[in-house]
Amino acid sequence: MHEQHKYKEVLSKKQIELLGLVKKFSDEFGLVGGTAIAIQLGKRRSVDFDLFTTSDFDSDHIRKIIREEFEIQSVLVEIPGELTVIVNGVKLTFCKYPFKITFTEEFEDVIKMPDLLTLAAMKAFALGRRSKWKDYVDLHFMFKECQFLRVVKRA
Repeated sequence: MHEQHKYKEVLSKKQIELLGLVKKFSDEFGLVGGTAIAIQLGKRRSVDFDLFTTSDFDSDHIRKIIREEFEIQSVLVEIPGELTVIVNGVKLTFCKYPFKITFTEEFEDVIKMPDLLTLAAMKAFALGRRSKWKDYVDLHFMFKECQFLRVVKRA
């Protein structure tokens, strides 16, 4: 395991209980967003799982896999290319991302993640579509690890 990915403690107990489920999606999806950043940097607690792919996916198939072990407590979003559900009190988002993502980092043999530079570019892209305090916190710590101009160029 890469030394910087020792931050399993950023996950809640309920998220840790879902790691086996997350692993079931690791062939098709990668972990992105604040949770991937938190795992790599360890700077804030995580609250959800954002699983992205560049391929189309079947929401019914995803729900079926989840229901093998867990109850889906709520469906928050279900549109083509996005499914967001609450499972075990944790928000799980499955999303088709419009740009190529290279997943080069691995978390605990559970799921792959992009490197910090790619995550920073994705966060900058998200910031243009929404504005949440946690996005600014993430970017602050990522700019300590990645040069600002490299992030802008990647975004």
